Amino acid sequence: MFALRANGFFGILLHLGIMLVHGSHQLRTHDEFLALLHQFHDGLIVVDYFSHSCPPCKMMAPVFDRLSLSQEYAGRVQFAKVDVYENSVTTSKMGITGMPTFQFFMKGQMVHSFSCTDENQLRAVTSQFASQVRVSQAQMSPKASAPQKQAPAPQKQAPVPQKQAPVPQKQAPVPQQQAPVPQQQAPVPPVPQNQVPVAPADNDSCRAKRRQADGRNIEQVVIVGSGPAGTSAALYAGRSGLCPLVIAPTVGGQLLAKGVDVENYPGLPSGTGASMIDSMRKQAHGFSAEFMDDAVEFVDTSVRPFSIRMKGGKTTLSHAVIVATGAVSRWLGVDGEEEYKGRGVSGCATCDGFLFKGKRCAVIGGGDTAMEEALVLSRLCSSVAVIHRRGQFRASKVLQDRLLADPKITVFYNRGVVKFLGDGSLLRRLHLRDTTKPKSAGSFLDLDAAFVAIGRDPNTFFLKNSLRTDSQGYLEVIAGSTRTSVTGIFAAGDVADHTYRQAITSAASGAMAAMDVEKYFSGAAEVSEESPGICSYIKDVLSGSFQLGCIGAMLSSTRL
Repeated sequence: MFALRANGFFGILLHLGIMLVHGSHQLRTHDEFLALLHQFHDGLIVVDYFSHSCPPCKMMAPVFDRLSLSQEYAGRVQFAKVDVYENSVTTSKMGITGMPTFQFFMKGQMVHSFSCTDENQLRAVTSQFASQVRVSQAQMSPKASAPQKQAPAPQKQAPVPQKQAPVPQKQAPVPQQQAPVPQQQAPVPPVPQNQVPVAPADNDSCRAKRRQADGRNIEQVVIVGSGPAGTSAALYAGRSGLCPLVIAPTVGGQLLAKGVDVENYPGLPSGTGASMIDSMRKQAHGFSAEFMDDAVEFVDTSVRPFSIRMKGGKTTLSHAVIVATGAVSRWLGVDGEEEYKGRGVSGCATCDGFLFKGKRCAVIGGGDTAMEEALVLSRLCSSVAVIHRRGQFRASKVLQDRLLADPKITVFYNRGVVKFLGDGSLLRRLHLRDTTKPKSAGSFLDLDAAFVAIGRDPNTFFLKNSLRTDSQGYLEVIAGSTRTSVTGIFAAGDVADHTYRQAITSAASGAMAAMDVEKYFSGAAEVSEESPGICSYIKDVLSGSFQLGCIGAMLSSTRL
């Protein structure tokens, strides 16, 4: 399948032999890629295609590194990375149209390829193919592969060097080449050392107590989600002494995927979404919050304490839960969309835009997200078409002005996508229809990539409809609070907000949720839940619907 040029062959093999003993190595040229396929022909090779401007790629990087250092795959699997900007030849030849993409090779042939931001999925696929490799570490080691054939010679001819001086001189290089063989094991001790900094230097009492309990303790509060709402809730809960446990994968999140700088967060004039989240997490961690890299699969609201099951197989119990899982990208659901996902249809311009540099792209949507996606693509693509089903945008005026002033961007108002069309391999055109003329035959737009940015749906699947939601699926909360329909469960951020959906409002509601949890534990929440409060009391008096029951409620609230 792949052919390697003879020029530089041995130099590249030597380079790989030195670098790929343990861990992953970046393949900077296509020759290095081909040399890797040649040298590790009998093992499994996993290649991660990434870019430094892709937030999901950055979040999957530590996951990939942990896999590459795992002794579970030592001797059977080699892990490598390809920066799509630096090694565009390999990226193009291997047909990469989305990031992060992981490709698996056995015997010089690609056996699987997929894009994901799910650590469990990557581990599962890697384990599946690694189980098919029955090669020992000695056979697979790049350093051992050369001297293995000569290794028996020194053992059989051991007496010879004592009698013949010239022989050891000729064979002296053999022991030198074999010397690195035991050094293969040298990287093994550093592996735990690379992972240790998470725990040994951590003297926080909350996290220490959790480690000692080894999963048998009952949490005071578990926060599901680690965006602005989740990290803000963790900060406030930690300062209140609630020892919050935050459960969320290291990848994903709306703020992490933003392709433009965040300019509207007070106190932070500019900065990427990823840097903001990183700062928020560090601050919360400083106040006893602990972040668990996993995804919640199910929350059982029928038991007390609540039972929280994770995809990784663990289950934890908690007296209170704050749901701060935000919303996930919404898709059009039209013909061809699913077929061409990852082959021209994408939901993230920041992640996949570079793969279509100099090509024709389109953005579907009319809100802030669509404007941001189009502005990112205008710096890369030869042309950008913005397709919106209405006659005007819903985005902020600042973003609209920027978009309309960009000469590369063309706007198609009152247009809806009927179908994504391609050649069976890649997306080639869109079938559009005038939304003001539903019976029209429509038109076609030739392009190379389409980015869907039509909004988001609240991420509540793990609750299994156990909490009350509104008509759009967002969690309902009691007015003036973050309490949901189930006592002890609170909601913060976009998962309960279909109106504002801003980082600043999410962070504010996260702080509110933590304060509501604190009141819940003190019993104040139960009183306020039963009474309409002083403001409602005054309103009832003025409206003539005075009730004696309100006086008792007012006095109870006053005593608190």
